Amino acid sequence: MLIIKVWSAQPGDYFCLSTKGKKGWRDTFFTPDEFGDIEEFLEDHEEDELYWCPHSFTRQSRRSEYYARPSNMLWADLDAVDPTTLDLRPSMAWQTSPGRFAAIWLLDGEPRRSLRRAFNQAIEADGGGWCITKVLRIPGTRNWKYANAPRGKVLWEHGPTYSLDAVARQYPVPNSAPQPLHRKGSSLEARAILDKYGVRGWLRQELLRGGEVGGERRHRALAIGLRTP
Repeated sequence: MLIIKVWSAQPGDYFCLSTKGKKGWRDTFFTPDEFGDIEEFLEDHEEDELYWCPHSFTRQSRRSEYYARPSNMLWADLDAVDPTTLDLRPSMAWQTSPGRFAAIWLLDGEPRRSLRRAFNQAIEADGGGWCITKVLRIPGTRNWKYANAPRGKVLWEHGPTYSLDAVARQYPVPNSAPQPLHRKGSSLEARAILDKYGVRGWLRQELLRGGEVGGERRHRALAIGLRTP
């Protein structure tokens, strides 16, 4: 199964499947030891819309990027963009319904937020598809948005792993000069500050590397006493 292949290749504590049924959205988390239960779960929810999050989490919560773990992937909800027409052939691609697609690109390093956004814009994928915590339709499941509920299918899943540096050169982002983590009046080094406040996961990585931290991430950082650029 494609999703287990992706999840098994990366570290993580919790992995998320999302269902959308008559009672709305619901997230269900699996540990690596529970991957064997996924097929039965999908069968039990055959009449729901079924989605998955490609990366893992440090806690059983998908509603905040704070708990998302970094991953060496790019992903996209391609909508009507045919993956066979892309300059950078996806490592894995699947059809979610007739004429609609999704894909993953495996990398040898972790892409930054700005590259995720620039890449999705360049290939004209779904506008929000680059975001951490984004869910994609699970390959091989039914799309109940259509009257005949067509079943998606995997197109391929054995594509190459790409050089992060090469992808970043091919899909450049606007020039920026992010500042490293800094807190006025403190002599603690960045890692010591993060350790002191128990900052983990995606936010820790971004702050250590001087990445873009805005919106909800900024509010959460401020709430624990940090100041970000």
